[in-house]
Amino acid sequence: MPLALYDAMREIHEPGVVRGAPGIVAGLLAVSVVAWHPQLSSVLLVLASCGLAALLALRTNRLLARLGTFNRIRDDLALRTRSLQDRNRALEAELHHARHAGGAPETTGFSTADGTPATAGTPACSAGLSSMDAPAEADLHSAAFERPAAFSCLTDREYEVARLVADGLDNREIAAAAYMGEGTVRNHISSILSKMQLSNRTQLAVSFWRAHYEA
Repeated sequence: MPLALYDAMREIHEPGVVRGAPGIVAGLLAVSVVAWHPQLSSVLLVLASCGLAALLALRTNRLLARLGTFNRIRDDLALRTRSLQDRNRALEAELHHARHAGGAPETTGFSTADGTPATAGTPACSAGLSSMDAPAEADLHSAAFERPAAFSCLTDREYEVARLVADGLDNREIAAAAYMGEGTVRNHISSILSKMQLSNRTQLAVSFWRAHYEA
């Protein structure tokens, strides 16, 4: 009886669980008392055990609620951190392009492989890549940061999970790499498959690499 009450109190917030489950357990206890007429000490012991089970269930629910809140905050912070890192890399790329587009004074004593002088602050081996002008380099960097159109329907977090799935990671490895719970990983994968109308992880991985190859 105490175990049944504990399970009922633990799952009372789950979808599909009857809200009156603790009352049903209490009713069964009352029926058993009327039917078998146990000793008063036995009844008191069962009641005390049921009370302890209910308290433990409430405490467990509270701890799990705190854990869920912590996981949501952690996922949000991780997402914000990655967003800031991506923005920082994009700004660094733009600054790099601006420096190359603006040009720099020539240096003496150094030249590239084709005989053209190297610019200040640029190694001779890097300056030898004169075939790639600033617009082409900008296009290359923007393509590296651009998400394929086939995955535009996904959120940033879902796209990250899709990338990890394409890398061959299982749910536990994805959870560790992306700092989220395995349940959150499963929810993301289900959402990704639903949005992209795919059947399984293998199709997702194939679609991911095909989209990047075509891009």
